[in-house]
Amino acid sequence: MLLGRQKDRPGLVQTLVQTLAQVIADHLGNWIDSSMARLGGEFAGILRVDVSERTVASFEKSLAALAERGIAVTAPSRGLTANECISI
Repeated sequence: MLLGRQKDRPGLVQTLVQTLAQVIADHLGNWIDSSMARLGGEFAGILRVDVSERTVASFEKSLAALAERGIAVTAPSRGLTANECISI
């Protein structure tokens, strides 16, 4: 499971979804489910994704790099296997 948030602004949803979808696709993952909401001036989302065990480390590095673009992403789950999910 992934937990993500960014300061809300016009056009954010499209940009955020495209960015996260690209990171997931770059790591041969699948976007399984999500829930997103505007909370206190920020846009927050919980995503369930499936990423292969062999790409998890690279995937987490790519997610961490999103902070440079103002997208805060955390992956609280650790020690995942190929069939488990991580959160942003």
